[in-house]
Amino acid sequence: MNEQNNYEIHSISAESIGHKFMSCVNNIDDIFIKGNGKNLITEKYHPLRIGIVGTRNATPAGIADTRKIAQVISRAGGIIVSGMALGIDGAAHQGALDVSGKTIAVLGSGVDVIYPLKHKRMYDQILESGLIASQFNPGTQALPWHFPVRNSLIVGLCDILVVTEGTLKGGARISVDIALEAGRTVLALPGPRRSYASELCNAVIKDGAGVITDPSDILREMGIDSELLGWEEESNRLSNSISTIHRKILNILVHQKANSYDLSVLTNLSAATIASSLAFLERNQLIEYQRGSYIAK
Repeated sequence: MNEQNNYEIHSISAESIGHKFMSCVNNIDDIFIKGNGKNLITEKYHPLRIGIVGTRNATPAGIADTRKIAQVISRAGGIIVSGMALGIDGAAHQGALDVSGKTIAVLGSGVDVIYPLKHKRMYDQILESGLIASQFNPGTQALPWHFPVRNSLIVGLCDILVVTEGTLKGGARISVDIALEAGRTVLALPGPRRSYASELCNAVIKDGAGVITDPSDILREMGIDSELLGWEEESNRLSNSISTIHRKILNILVHQKANSYDLSVLTNLSAATIASSLAFLERNQLIEYQRGSYIAK
């Protein structure tokens, strides 16, 4: 493959992509695209599109979980939409590519300007089966102010937005705000309360976002039965993958402190089941014990 990738750059009207896209973008007439997946960008041709966003300074666990989430979504026929940045974005695209899935990379530069250059190989792979998109004219170099603007395109192109790691002041926060304002479903992966990388996820969960404890949560939002996809295989689990009962308890503790008795009343589960579940969650550092009550980390 040569430096120019042998792919022509096309321009399509923003309006032709669909009304959901237009609800998220302002003052954009045309979108530039490059790659084999030209039909992926228009709403009438695509299967469900899932946006995945997060911090550039991701943790190893965040990278691994994001990649697994993208793999499962891709196997289910979804399209991964992200920004090809370092960290979470790159992990999302790579997860789709791992399983020959489809992915759209929305750049903060022209579609012919690879940024970051470290992702050149990924850029080339996306061109072969997916799509590179941008609102910026070909040849435009990446500038800091481009990326917040770019985030509106990512949200506009997705049906569900997933946040796996992020900080309260990062670009992912902008994406979440745009998504909520546009009425998109937002899902977040909870993490340790004291981790910088989990600040955004834990905050948006408290504000009402859906909780991801394994990718089957996303598949359910997509209307797909995860059991039909063999999702229960160990190799597909997240680092904090837990059972339905554990998830029910964790969802409560994300929003409030509770002791064993409180949880038994709230969940209608036996004391033994509550005790076993709390031990599992505490062992996996998802909850902690504080002054007689448990709370999510």
